[in-house]
Amino acid sequence: MSKNIFSKKFLFIFSFISIIFIFILGFFDLLIAQKSTYIYLNNIYIKDFADFMDNEGQYFAYGIVAIAIIIYILSFIPNFRVKLINARKYCIYIIIIFIIGSFLSIRIFKIIFARPRPNKVLSGEFYFNFPFTFGGLDLLKALSSGSFCSGHTGTAAIFFTLPFIFQYKKNKGITILLISISIIYSFLMAIGRILSVDHFASDTVCSIYLMVILSWLFYYKILKIPNQEINSYNPEKDMGNFYWLRFLIFTIIFLLFITIFILDLKIILLPNSLSTNYSLEWLLVHPEYIDKIIKIVIPNYISIPLLLIIFILIILNFDLLRSQLNKLDKTNFIILKIIRLKRF
Repeated sequence: MSKNIFSKKFLFIFSFISIIFIFILGFFDLLIAQKSTYIYLNNIYIKDFADFMDNEGQYFAYGIVAIAIIIYILSFIPNFRVKLINARKYCIYIIIIFIIGSFLSIRIFKIIFARPRPNKVLSGEFYFNFPFTFGGLDLLKALSSGSFCSGHTGTAAIFFTLPFIFQYKKNKGITILLISISIIYSFLMAIGRILSVDHFASDTVCSIYLMVILSWLFYYKILKIPNQEINSYNPEKDMGNFYWLRFLIFTIIFLLFITIFILDLKIILLPNSLSTNYSLEWLLVHPEYIDKIIKIVIPNYISIPLLLIIFILIILNFDLLRSQLNKLDKTNFIILKIIRLKRF
C-alpha cells in the first residue's frame, strides 16, 4: 500500500488553516457581500453563472451519489457481483458522507448558529454576526434560510471523497487530478453562492472544511476502509460489539432527519405564518407554491428519505453482511472442491 497522503498531520494542519481562514473571512464578509451585490446586479454573465450554480450546478455532485447507489445495487446481482463487490465499501462511503455531511450536518449548523443570509443583512432585516456566533433567526427561519453553512457548497464538496478512495492507487496523477477537480468544483460553487448574495464567504469555506473532515473521519476511523483494502478488517471483531450502539446512533439520526424534514416541509408549504390555515383552495389561488412543491419537494424530499433508509440499512448490516458473504464464498469453494473430487 502506498503512503497515506491524508495523515493525521494533514488533518491537523488543514483544520488549523481552515478555522483561522474562516475567522479572518468573518471580518471581510460584509464587504465581500456588498461587492457581490453590485456585481450580481450589474453583470448579466455573473448573474447567469450564479443562477446556474444555484440550480443546475449541484447536478454533478448528485451524479456521483447516483452512480454510487447504482453500483452498490448492481454489486448484489450475480452477473456483476464478482467485478463490483470490492466497490461496495466505496459506494457506502460516498452515500454516508452525502447524507450525514451534505444534508444533516450542515442543516444542524444552520439551526444552531441561525446566521442570517447576507441579502437579509444588507437589506436591514437582521444584524450581521460573525462565523461561529449565534444569529437572530428563529428555528424555522434558520432551517430554511440560515447562512452558516452553505448547503450547495457542501453538496459540491462530496467530490472530496474521491481523492480518499483513489489515494492508494499506483498512479498518483489520478489522485492529484481528483483533488484538483474537487477544489475547483467546490470553489466555483462557493463563488456562485457568494455572488448570488445567498451566503457569506466564510459560510462556504466552513462547508468545505466540514465535508473534508467528515470524509477523513469516516474513511479512516468509522468505516476503516484502509483496513478493508489490505484484508485485515474483521467486521465481527471490529464492529460487531457495537451493533446496538450503532443502531441507537442511527435511530437518533433518523429521528433528527424526520424532524428537519417536517419542519422544512412546513416552511415550503406555509411561507408566511404557521398560524394561518393554508387550505387546498388557498394553494389553488396561489399556484406559485404548487410550483414550489413540484420543483422542490418532489425531487429533493422524496429522494432523500429513500437515501436515508438505504443508508441506515447499509450501516446496520454492512459488516455482518460482508462477513456472511465471505463465509458463503468459502462454502461454495469447498462444495465445488468436493464435487470435483467425487467426479474423479
